[in-house]
Amino acid sequence: MIINIQNPVPILQQKPSSITTNTLIPTNFQQTTDKQIVKINKITKNNNNINQKISSDIIDFFDDFYKKPDNEPWSKYIIEISRKKNRFMYIGIFFILIAIYIFLELYN
Repeated sequence: MIINIQNPVPILQQKPSSITTNTLIPTNFQQTTDKQIVKINKITKNNNNINQKISSDIIDFFDDFYKKPDNEPWSKYIIEISRKKNRFMYIGIFFILIAIYIFLELYN
């Protein structure tokens, strides 16, 4: 006869007991860890949203870059596509990074 000796409730998911003889163990430990987990999840979610927006804006910029109408001059068209969805900020950061890279390469 085979006996299942597994615990029906996973040990790691059990909340700590409020009955304890050790006064150094806080009883609200689980609540504070839950708050920290929620806070960390919000931060990582915001970072992921920012990264997704930047990459989608850059991809859209280059898509628009190749869809230039023949009757429109480049000078006006680049300004037009950079103003869509506030892309000019990302393009400015991109140019600043290129300038820093060139500066570092020249003075190394």
